[in-house]
Amino acid sequence: MGVAYYISLDVEGTDFDTTVDGKAIANAGEMLNEIASENAMPELMSFFGMGGEELGDIFGEEDMPDAGEWHDSGEGAVYFRQLAQLVGKRSDSGSLCTLIEELNEFASILEKAHSIGAKWQMGMDI
Repeated sequence: MGVAYYISLDVEGTDFDTTVDGKAIANAGEMLNEIASENAMPELMSFFGMGGEELGDIFGEEDMPDAGEWHDSGEGAVYFRQLAQLVGKRSDSGSLCTLIEELNEFASILEKAHSIGAKWQMGMDI
């Protein structure tokens, strides 16, 4: 199975799918953080959080507060598009096609989220 990252929005019932595989980004986390650091961008972990409903499911509680900050989805879309471009400039980018596609998929979802005024966090499935 492995680790996978996903997008969590602060709204429910969107008319678009927010499902992503998320494994390529999770597997490349260290490399992506290095690229981000080299380009004065935040590391991936700065976008992680968990909604109260998700926490409640884990701890068997209701009405738990959100953990982590909600982020502007427009800025998130720009972040993932920029990461995709930077990964594409690497000499080994041919072997990273799945990663580049996934980064662009995250960006596309966040662009749609921005169009409805939603904020986002990144989550992790283990």
